[in-house]
Amino acid sequence: EIDERPTILNLGVLKSARNRGIGSRLMEHCVEKVRNWGYQEMVLQVEDDNPIARNFYEKRGFKFVFRDRAARRYDTGGIFPKVVRCTKLTYHLSLQTAEKNIAVIQ
Repeated sequence: EIDERPTILNLGVLKSARNRGIGSRLMEHCVEKVRNWGYQEMVLQVEDDNPIARNFYEKRGFKFVFRDRAARRYDTGGIFPKVVRCTKLTYHLSLQTAEKNIAVIQ
């Protein structure tokens, strides 16, 4: 049997649209979809040098699982994107506690 769990690959809000609850609504929608699919958990990764994102997820009940110091990301600062090494933190959310945590944020 394959061990499957939904993974958020990217959740972002334009800087000009931040602090309006858009990210929270996107996360609520993700949690609702994952529940509808019948899962009880979800995971995501965030770069360790992004404390705003880490705080956003931690406030919503995501728990730190492990640090991947050999992760990669795309650097899009030049003409051609290139893959560069970075450190990513993996977080886990139990959906039994998610509803309580997300409701408190609103």
